[in-house]
Amino acid sequence: MIGLNAALGHFKGVAGWLFPVLAKVLALNPLTASLFVKSVSGQGRIQALIRSTGSDLDAVGMGYYDRLIRDKSHVDATLTMMSQWKLDRLLADLPEITTRTILIAGTNDKAVPPDVSERAATRMPNARVVLLPGLGHLAHEEQPAMICGLVRDILREEGILTQIRV
Repeated sequence: MIGLNAALGHFKGVAGWLFPVLAKVLALNPLTASLFVKSVSGQGRIQALIRSTGSDLDAVGMGYYDRLIRDKSHVDATLTMMSQWKLDRLLADLPEITTRTILIAGTNDKAVPPDVSERAATRMPNARVVLLPGLGHLAHEEQPAMICGLVRDILREEGILTQIRV
C-alpha cells in the first residue's frame, strides 16, 4: 500500500474539534459552494490557496485548479467528503494493518504535515516513510515524473512491477 501525503491523523488543537463540526455545517448549507466559488475569484486568491498547502504549481497546474475551484459541483462534493471524514476506526486499526506500507510525505506539506505520516508509520508493523524534500501537499502535481518514478521504484522493490506492464 502506498500513501501520498496520507491524512492518517486528526487536526491538532482547536481545529481538531472545530473542523469536523464546521465542515458538516458548511456542507449542509446549499449556498456555501456558491459563496466559496465567488470568494476565490481572481488568480491571486487561487494561487494563495494552493500555496497554503505548501505546494508551488506551474501556470498549467494553477489553471487546472482555477477551473476546479470555480466548479460549484466540485466544491460541493469536496465539502460533502470533508463533512463525512471519520478517521477514528482507521487510526485505531493501524497496529493491525500488516500490509507492507510506504507513506510518502512532502516536507513542505502544510495540509497534512509529514509528522502525520511518521506517527502513523510508527504504529504500523510494516510501514516506512519516504520524505520528499521541498515538496508540499500536491507533490504529485509539483513533480509528477519524480513521483511516478518513486512509485515505480517501490513497486520494483516489492516485486510487483514484474507482474504488471508499465
